[in-house]
Amino acid sequence: MTKSNPLLNNCPYWIGTRERLENGVRYIYETSQSKNSDGYDLITFKKAKEDGTVVEEEKYKIVGNEPQHIG
Repeated sequence: MTKSNPLLNNCPYWIGTRERLENGVRYIYETSQSKNSDGYDLITFKKAKEDGTVVEEEKYKIVGNEPQHIG
């Protein structure tokens, strides 16, 4: 999935955050995990500015061993 979605390449491979400086702007990349209303695990990858403004976000529902992109 990382080949088709460059956001995933910058997000950490663990639950947590990492920071990157891009063109003089500090971005915080975050990987988080939660449960959705169906009871499935939900993995969220997020890119935000230093002030918390979300620039990009992708969510995947884990069904069995397969991630399903939901937005």
